[in-house]
Amino acid sequence: MLGYERANLMTLSIADVDVNFSRDLFREFWMEKEREKSVLFATEHRRRDGRILPVEVNGIVFTHNGEKFLYGVARDLTEKKKQMAALAASEKRFRRFFIGLPDAVLLSNAKTGFLEDVNPAAERLFARSREEMIGLHFSELHPPPDLEYAESTFNFRSQNPERPAPPVRIDIETKKGKKRVEIRGTVLD
Repeated sequence: MLGYERANLMTLSIADVDVNFSRDLFREFWMEKEREKSVLFATEHRRRDGRILPVEVNGIVFTHNGEKFLYGVARDLTEKKKQMAALAASEKRFRRFFIGLPDAVLLSNAKTGFLEDVNPAAERLFARSREEMIGLHFSELHPPPDLEYAESTFNFRSQNPERPAPPVRIDIETKKGKKRVEIRGTVLD
């Protein structure tokens, strides 16, 4: 991982490898942590070629024959950090897309029916803020005459995620009164 031969690595101190710890700072860090017996933390190690490598260190303090030892295992976080950055970029793109859609979009939990998110078009349609809508059960958005139909449609879609369902014309209850809309539902994994 660091590019050193074992013999060379054994001659190095933590301060030679870890860019965030001098000898004194490392000693102080472990003195604070030794009561915990184990510790997990992120830091950076310097490879033999000079490149900096993000790592996660899982370490323990133990005593053997009356002498205290520090044992640590470092795991390379380079790929994990790339994956996290890609995921964050994807979520940002999705959020921009979601917010910018001209049609109302309501994301509800397929198992429970509770709203988890709505876009600005949904806020305008229902005349309610996002904060007011998140946590509502989808059934609270339909007036009683259409409630049973709304529930059966929701249950069909959530129980048959692979089957396409036709659009449904149904009434919703907004702060300004009833309104007839067309609903298209899709189950997202």
